[in-house]
Amino acid sequence: MLDDLGSREAVLVAVDGAFATAALFAATHPSRTSALVVLEGYAHRMAGISAAMVAVWGTGEARHAWNPDMPWNEEIRATWARHERLSASPGTVSLMMPLVAELDVRAVLPTVHMPTVVVHHADDPFIEPARGKYIADHIAGAKYVELPGRNMWHFVEPWRESFQEIAEFLTGHQVEVADDRFSPRFCSPTSWTRRAGRRRSATGIGMPCLMRTTPSCGRSLAGFGAAR
Repeated sequence: MLDDLGSREAVLVAVDGAFATAALFAATHPSRTSALVVLEGYAHRMAGISAAMVAVWGTGEARHAWNPDMPWNEEIRATWARHERLSASPGTVSLMMPLVAELDVRAVLPTVHMPTVVVHHADDPFIEPARGKYIADHIAGAKYVELPGRNMWHFVEPWRESFQEIAEFLTGHQVEVADDRFSPRFCSPTSWTRRAGRRRSATGIGMPCLMRTTPSCGRSLAGFGAAR
């Protein structure tokens, strides 16, 4: 995909279960990876999530459970429900989630050698901060940032602190975010790095394919060849 875009390297933005894919790419293609941004990541087994997700897939309710501080009403729930139904069937989810839950890339972490920032919410009840801290502790030179909040995702409200941390990490400068000029609708990982002023490509990686978070993230993920 990078060659098709005419890009030499990319910033990888990895969200939750897709960290394994990003870590493997960064370790095996260091010349194509300029930086790694990890959001609510984990490097080893997450038990007990498969059955619960399959049970509510297609309803949108899981999105609220994962992101309790995100604005929520019936219209938002229905939109997420449609997103789920269009992205994967319950059968696909039941096949994929056990694989995602069993991923373990702890042995890969010491082989990742590029600037890395791990951003985690302090009160995430599903992916506890210790998991993000483990990643930062085992990638040489990685920066760990723990922000207040309970959401699993950093691109839904409230997203501003996450954007500011990532922008500063990528550019070396603090940024200000004006609410009336930056809509969360377009707050995909790709737009984060573009707005941060990077010329290099940004590849967003969400929960592998069936967990696409935004159209831009989904397109990047599909081209990147994330786990199916």
